[in-house]
Amino acid sequence: MRNARAIVLTGLLLVIALPLQGREGEVPLLTRHVTDLTGTLSPIYQERLENRLRRFEDSTSIQVAVVILPSLGGLPAEEVSMSIFEKNRIGQKGKDNGILLMVALAERTVRIEVGYGLEGVLTDAQCALIIDRRIKPYFRQRRFYEGLESGISAIISATEGSFVADEKPESRSSGPAFLVTMLLILFISYRRLRRSTMGVGVWGGGWTSRSGWGMRGPWTGGGTFGGGGW
Repeated sequence: MRNARAIVLTGLLLVIALPLQGREGEVPLLTRHVTDLTGTLSPIYQERLENRLRRFEDSTSIQVAVVILPSLGGLPAEEVSMSIFEKNRIGQKGKDNGILLMVALAERTVRIEVGYGLEGVLTDAQCALIIDRRIKPYFRQRRFYEGLESGISAIISATEGSFVADEKPESRSSGPAFLVTMLLILFISYRRLRRSTMGVGVWGGGWTSRSGWGMRGPWTGGGTFGGGGW
C-alpha cells in the first residue's frame, strides 16, 4: 500500500514539475511598464513607477519598461535584455523609441537597452553614467525603489536634453562617511611618512567593507547600450 502511494505521489510531482521546467529561462512577456518577478517592490511602489512611465509615454510616445529578474539564468546580461526588448517590441511601431531598464538580483546586474530611434538622444555614455551614478548608489543600500526612481528620472531628463552627468544621489551617511574616510587617509599618510623616515617599512593593508551589495562584487554590464553593476 505504501509503495502504491509513493508511486502516485511521485507521478504527481513529475506532472507538476515538468511544466515548471519548461518555464525556466523563458523570456517574460510584459503587459505593464513595470514588471517585478522577484517581489522586491511593494504594490504601491510598482504603481507609482507604472503611473509615471504611463504618463511619460502619453506625453512623449517614448515607452520605458522596467523589469526585475531573479537571475539571468547563466546567460549574458546583454543577451537577456535584448531578448526581452525584441520579444516585447518595446517602443512604438515605426519609431523604435523604446527603452528597457533591466535588473537581475542574483548577479547584481543593471542594464539599459535603447531603441535605434533614441540612440542619438540616450547615448552609451549617458546610460553608463545613469547606472553608475543614479542607480547603483541606492542599490548598494538596498533602496531599490529609490534607485529605479532616480534612474527613470535621469532617463527622462536625457530624452529632454537636460541630464546632468556629474550629479550624484544624496546619501544619509555621506557627510560622516566622508569625514571618517578623510581622517583615515590622513592617519595612514602620517604613519607611512613616519615609518619611512624611521626606516621601518611601508604601511600595508587596506580597507574592506561589508555594508551594501556592491562591496561583495561589482555589478556587471556594459555593451552597446551601456550597463553597470552595484
